[in-house]
Amino acid sequence: MAEERLKLTAQESLYPPVKVEVEGVVYTQKKMTRPVSEKLSEIEERMGKAARDDKLPFIYEWIEFAFGIPSKILDTLDIREVEDINVAAKKDFQKTTQARMADMLKDFQVKQAAKNPELKIPSAKNRKRPGGKK
Repeated sequence: MAEERLKLTAQESLYPPVKVEVEGVVYTQKKMTRPVSEKLSEIEERMGKAARDDKLPFIYEWIEFAFGIPSKILDTLDIREVEDINVAAKKDFQKTTQARMADMLKDFQVKQAAKNPELKIPSAKNRKRPGGKK
């Protein structure tokens, strides 16, 4: 049996980065390391505490940090375009996370089935919750 191992490096990620092109220059989102994630979470936490109309400065700060896009370039864009960058980056991260979770669940189910061939794991669609409505 061949040894399975996950090969990781600090320089490259298994997940492709989000890229944004502004005025012909391509900006790449930083690799989602723990310090980057913590900083972005801190910005989002402050954004969550702000009044609805005061969230825009935090969106700009988030994008400046995540992509390294200078504020004077962001200031030339339509506000809605800046918000679109933020939404696209978050959607991509969420999509990647969901795909990872689905892969991990599938891998777990395959391993469980290999250990116990008689074990049948129902799909999430057909699974009935205990105490649920009939």
